[in-house]
Amino acid sequence: PCVISNYGSERHSKTINKVALKKMDQSNSNVCVLEVRAVDQPEGIAPLAWLMVERCVEFRHDANGALRAAKICMSCRVIDKQFSRKEHRTTYFHGAYDPSFGMVSLTASSVTTGGYVVIENSYLKGHRIGTYLMNEIVKWVQQWPEATVNTVTLLSSQSDSVNKARRNRFYEQFGLLFDYDDPEQTKGSSREMLVKQLNAVDTWKKNISVHSMQDYLARVLFESENFSFE
Repeated sequence: PCVISNYGSERHSKTINKVALKKMDQSNSNVCVLEVRAVDQPEGIAPLAWLMVERCVEFRHDANGALRAAKICMSCRVIDKQFSRKEHRTTYFHGAYDPSFGMVSLTASSVTTGGYVVIENSYLKGHRIGTYLMNEIVKWVQQWPEATVNTVTLLSSQSDSVNKARRNRFYEQFGLLFDYDDPEQTKGSSREMLVKQLNAVDTWKKNISVHSMQDYLARVLFESENFSFE
């Protein structure tokens, strides 16, 4: 008969468990490139901008392997060489899930803090880039359909006569409903809802194309080689 010694098995088991938990707590990320065209000229010859987008997801577990918290960060940065460094500000969109609260956040890295989203480069506002980034967060939180969506608060300081309607439509397209505090709808709070009531959208596809980083680099090299022969 085969005899198995148990000597040191408990210590080995604890080591294995620690390694397993460490692996479960690892974060991961991936990168893509957005080809953005103007909303009013989606068939235009030249793109409005090329953006590098990084999607970072992190899960944290307790000692028993149960999920303790999760969060996502979508960041995007202009990679066109014709723009100055000053205009190369990085935009960040955050989302989170906390099972102890049974809640997700669409605008912050924690469900206990507020937050808002904004495209940092002014010339890129209104071209559905925010819609693409928020849609990624909405799709990510949909893995917890029974969780409550943390309140999104709209402040009057975040809007003006030009972008107020656009800001409100931005959130409402994902299924969020608001109770506004004034007739002009400059400020208000989203109503209580579950994640399963959120909508994923694809309107961004009208003027945005997604490319892998490999395809983008191949394009740049191809154009560079052609330019060198001219």
